[in-house]
Amino acid sequence: MFIAKSARIGRSSVNMEHRLQNITYRNLFKKPYYFNSLIKATSNRFLMQFLSHVSPGDVILDIGCGSESVIQEYRNKIKIDILTQNRPHVVGNAINIPLKNLSVDHICCSWVYEHLEEPIRTLEEFNRILKPNGYIYLTTNFAWHLHEEPRDFYRFTKYGLSYLFNSYGKWKIIFLEATAGFWVTILQLINYKLAKTFGPFHPIFTLPLQLLGLFLERLDFDASLSAGHCLIAHKAE
Repeated sequence: MFIAKSARIGRSSVNMEHRLQNITYRNLFKKPYYFNSLIKATSNRFLMQFLSHVSPGDVILDIGCGSESVIQEYRNKIKIDILTQNRPHVVGNAINIPLKNLSVDHICCSWVYEHLEEPIRTLEEFNRILKPNGYIYLTTNFAWHLHEEPRDFYRFTKYGLSYLFNSYGKWKIIFLEATAGFWVTILQLINYKLAKTFGPFHPIFTLPLQLLGLFLERLDFDASLSAGHCLIAHKAE
């Protein structure tokens, strides 16, 4: 579990030895195609901090759940997605969520915010459906390539996210961290290109670069260029 005393990003806000504690070299050797999930893994290591605020029976709204929800199946959750093939409980979008006011206990929005046309309206919608004292877990891109085109609209700095949550709704940011530093971000961008170029043979090239990225990340975590950010915020009463 990660403990953050403030929303400030810096070397002191999270112990260096814990930044990538759930991502090991063994993961990469056991699953040489793991590279395709590495960036998400760097953010989802923060998920337990969010879930520590979730009581048994609390309802989590998983917005843009995709084909594989990051919220465990045993959790009490409502999955919403615009794609019926992802088998959501509710078909809809985050700009106009078809749920009543103050109807969910918590919100998960994992790697979706950059794909929404109106981030301010979306944040207001989150505020509408979330009960007081609820928590939101949000991850979104900063330095990353175009994906899921043409529905790829924005990139967010830590300052942009902080401004939005301090301006729209009664949010208290309790955690705001870069999901990956310079080394993992740059080398993963290269790896995606290598995977497209070399197809099924890509682990020959991508695996060494991933190992190098994790090694350098532990030596020198530089949040100035990050694949994305993770934010956890609390809605005041």
